[in-house]
Amino acid sequence: MSFLRFQTKDVVFLALIAVGMLVSAMVTVPFVVGLFATVPGAGAVVTAFFLGFFLALGHRRVGRAGVATFCSLILGTALAFVTPSMFFILVSAALLTDGAILILRSDLRTTRILTLLSAFYNALVYIFGYIFGSLFNLPGFGLDNLQAVWPLVLGLTLLTTALGAAGGFLGAKGAQEYAPDQV
Repeated sequence: MSFLRFQTKDVVFLALIAVGMLVSAMVTVPFVVGLFATVPGAGAVVTAFFLGFFLALGHRRVGRAGVATFCSLILGTALAFVTPSMFFILVSAALLTDGAILILRSDLRTTRILTLLSAFYNALVYIFGYIFGSLFNLPGFGLDNLQAVWPLVLGLTLLTTALGAAGGFLGAKGAQEYAPDQV
């Protein structure tokens, strides 16, 4: 399994996937963060479904490790203008996700693997969001605050993971419908 050896058509497709991820984040996050400003990681929860969906589409179509890293670099760079921590959150989650793909050498054509991959990526986004949120001193985050709100953080991590898995499942099924012989 090769890493970051994409053809031109793969790069164009992944750039479109990253744009889809960015649009979904820019549309959903401002509404939820405005309503639930005191909930740590509310943005990760509402974007989990969409990130999982687009990530599964990209992995199914391209079929190589590096898809999450490529898309997260583009998405993180764009979102770094909103808050710099987003770049580190997304790229860290993507590198671990692609590392897991390389270690496990999994087949990126199966719905089960794409669902698990999307769930894993989104769980990491939430966890790294909390870690980098506390490092960047964002309001509502902090390791000292974690002791008081750990049940909420645990519940939101599980919710983010489930929403990412649901998005990954639908993305894998959608990719199977439009390109069953790809990869």
